[in-house]
Amino acid sequence: MAPVKAVIFDLGGVVVSSPLEAIRQYERGLCLPRDFLNIAIQSRGSSGAFQRFERGELALAQFLPAFAADLNDHAYSVAQYAAFKKITFTLEDLPSPLVIDAQAVYSLMTGAAAVIDERMATAVSKLRESQKFKVVALTNNFAVAQSDMAPSEVLTQKRLRGMFDEYFESSVIGLRKPDIRIYTHVLNSLRVRAEECVFLDDIGANLKAAQGLGITTIRVRVGKVVDAIRQLENLVGMSLLDYGSKAKL
Repeated sequence: MAPVKAVIFDLGGVVVSSPLEAIRQYERGLCLPRDFLNIAIQSRGSSGAFQRFERGELALAQFLPAFAADLNDHAYSVAQYAAFKKITFTLEDLPSPLVIDAQAVYSLMTGAAAVIDERMATAVSKLRESQKFKVVALTNNFAVAQSDMAPSEVLTQKRLRGMFDEYFESSVIGLRKPDIRIYTHVLNSLRVRAEECVFLDDIGANLKAAQGLGITTIRVRVGKVVDAIRQLENLVGMSLLDYGSKAKL
């Protein structure tokens, strides 16, 4: 591997709490099988309301009804879930009646994004303080006015933007991970080669796309943040955890 010049961080599920876990919380409340909603959302591909919102193509007022329509198309969701899991699963296997509240799902996701993991924040800070690397955020996010955010979300967004040298957003660029073009955009903007970068994300498809370009990747799994930071320490050759802290690891 070439010497590392840039460390690229996803936000949700890496630097802030996972929106996927927030969705799973909602699933449990409705007695839906694990990942039913996530599969329903992701299987829409580039035309889904969620994906269009992350590319900045929909305003919040347009997104919510379109998202509700996607989430409540139960026949489609059941078919996609059964195909992905390779099981027999039908509409009769869903709780009835079933109405999925798009606003509630969205609120849980944005609420999760307002909670910063201080261990990862420490790692980001130490990398920047070293002045050895470009420390970058690359996030699939939503373009939402501050007036539509909770106060905690506004404060978190302000802090996040101050943590990184560069801040790349899907809703601004008009592309979202795992589209190869968004990684190419980041590499060109940073003026670095793929093999000079390390990328941390929690989603396998996003990591696979980056690997295809030659970027070294680290998967951040739920409950395994410290493991990911230790992998990063090995790659950059410096301590990133606050080993003197009594914080729970």
